[in-house]
Amino acid sequence: MPTNTTHNNVVSLADWRVRIRGSASHGSQEVECAVQELDGEGLVVDSAAELGRYAWVEVDLPDGTGVRALGEVVERRDPLRLAMEVRFKHLFPDHRARLLNALALQA
Repeated sequence: MPTNTTHNNVVSLADWRVRIRGSASHGSQEVECAVQELDGEGLVVDSAAELGRYAWVEVDLPDGTGVRALGEVVERRDPLRLAMEVRFKHLFPDHRARLLNALALQA
């Protein structure tokens, strides 16, 4: 079960993993990352990979289901922190509901 803490309605889920696939000038790349923060609007992961502006994000939920979202990689708030921030641009309503339910169960 993930270790979690709550801060400003954002849940840090150190044991959750996500796969992010994007394309940059050097070609398509997929990375699997640990999650630092996750909410209904996006996530922050342990990665500094260059994936281009948009990327597909797949999150495996604890109940065995998953969610998939199109995300926009945004500029890092802290350039010294090895992390990538992705804001969800499109998340199907049923996927958002499953994600929010899983986050509520972990809190």
